[in-house]
Amino acid sequence: PDFVKEAAIKAIRDGENQYSRSAGHPLLVEAIAETFELPTNAMDEVTVT
Repeated sequence: PDFVKEAAIKAIRDGENQYSRSAGHPLLVEAIAETFELPTNAMDEVTVT
């Protein structure tokens, strides 16, 4: 479908075409960390599996 082609093209242009880090995609990790009531160092303290 065209929407899949367009999404693939956008991902390539935006550089989102590599494996994400093993602890989870940074945007997702940051979003999860924002839900905690305490200050959290997302990249060191949050893991998405």
